[in-house]
Amino acid sequence: MTKMHERYLLPAIIFLTISVLWKKWMAIPLAVLSICVTANHWYLYYMSWQDVYWLDNYDPVAVPVALLTVLLVLFSAGYIVKQITQAKKVKG
Repeated sequence: MTKMHERYLLPAIIFLTISVLWKKWMAIPLAVLSICVTANHWYLYYMSWQDVYWLDNYDPVAVPVALLTVLLVLFSAGYIVKQITQAKKVKG
């Protein structure tokens, strides 16, 4: 959703951190998401120091960070579908 508050990204970090216990390679998406969340928070704080509280559409810093976050979500969704289909093949 547009104008979504950045704090809603934080629970994803918790779940990814826990997933690293089972799959060590999940540390890579965890690092990418952590960098995206940190960059997003830093940039919003930086802009607020300049009395800018709403970012422009197609902001040159926010858009690449958001795009990377969306790509990570798509990757995660694909990985979940792959795990579900593999589990069904093993049972069936």
